[in-house]
Amino acid sequence: MSKIRDITFIAAMAVGAAFAPTALAHGDGHLIVFPDQLQWTDVPTLPPGAKMARIEGNPSEAKPFVARLKFPPGYRVPPHMHP
Repeated sequence: MSKIRDITFIAAMAVGAAFAPTALAHGDGHLIVFPDQLQWTDVPTLPPGAKMARIEGNPSEAKPFVARLKFPPGYRVPPHMHP
């Protein structure tokens, strides 16, 4: 059963990869930004090593925002809460 699941997963990834260039080419108003084009900054609320790139909105306001996070290999996010 695991072999069938693996083959299905690989097939789905191949189909997705085949259509990815089409989605990028027909952006329909969406902005596509790659990780190397983002301005990465340290995350002051996490231990050293965590980086954040703000995509939209302002994290310091009580409104929705979008950001990407990246961590070095083996990084652990400590237990925390969100208001």
